[in-house]
Amino acid sequence: DAPVAAVLAGAPVPDPSPDRIRIRLGPDDAVAQVDHAAAIPGAAGAAVLAAMAATITPLAALSGAGVRSLWAIASDALANRALDTAGRGAVPTAVADFAAGIAPVLPPLRFVEVAGAVFVRRNSCCLYYASPLSAGEKCASCPRRLAGERRYRIAALS
Repeated sequence: DAPVAAVLAGAPVPDPSPDRIRIRLGPDDAVAQVDHAAAIPGAAGAAVLAAMAATITPLAALSGAGVRSLWAIASDALANRALDTAGRGAVPTAVADFAAGIAPVLPPLRFVEVAGAVFVRRNSCCLYYASPLSAGEKCASCPRRLAGERRYRIAALS
């Protein structure tokens, strides 16, 4: 959240390069704290792109997940962080400009307004419907749903 919050505030963006951050896990193995060594010198989009590539490429090789799928997940995560930081009222131009600096590798951040609030229109599917726990049901915001059905389900949850 720190890089997105910095973009929104017009402040220096913390360097997310894997060799420039320290991650502390909590007792439940969830990320508890992220410390950045320094701010990004120059264009934030290019530095974030390099940091994401340094993580996504090896993760794809280790996990067997597709590189394009992982970039789509990264795009959705960035869009969600933007909404978490800015609120559901609107997506600031600064976030869209920042994301454009990461294109063309990163799929575009997509948003949809439902019942007066802004939500992420996801690029990636979490495959929850393939889980035995789902009974074949897709997530409310699943990109594999028809647009009208997705809007209806998001509205019902908001």
